[in-house]
Amino acid sequence: MKKNFLAKTKNGFNVYVIVESEHMLAHKNVKETEIAEAISLITYSEPFQMEMVDLGRIIGRDNCITITEQDDIRFECRPGRTTLSKLVYGREPEPTSLLTVGICKDDDGLNTVFTAFYGAKAPKELDDPRLKPEEREEAEKFWATHALVTEG
Repeated sequence: MKKNFLAKTKNGFNVYVIVESEHMLAHKNVKETEIAEAISLITYSEPFQMEMVDLGRIIGRDNCITITEQDDIRFECRPGRTTLSKLVYGREPEPTSLLTVGICKDDDGLNTVFTAFYGAKAPKELDDPRLKPEEREEAEKFWATHALVTEG
């Protein structure tokens, strides 16, 4: 698996990104320059971290929005995923200055971006096999009122 150097964290850790990562396909609209800028503002504490950074300007559109009873909601697999996500059709993403970046120490020992998306950090999705029992209540409350905007 080929990786490219992306940036140094605020406290000096090198961070890499996987070239052509299946998981990152779901977040392909996020610019690497903005991920690198966010990384430079993060104080990283190994081996796993999800960090929300406010870049102080509108950088993109958050596709995790508050839903209404009138919304067209469907559960589907997103690209590069095997689990179901709660999706809303017919709505637009909302402008945001926030970028959430996930970094982990990978099996090769390199600190690697495993996700990056515009908007605030959200609880794990309910179908995520990594959702711990102690996280379920918070996730259920959040996903009862939120969904991911999709094209269609």
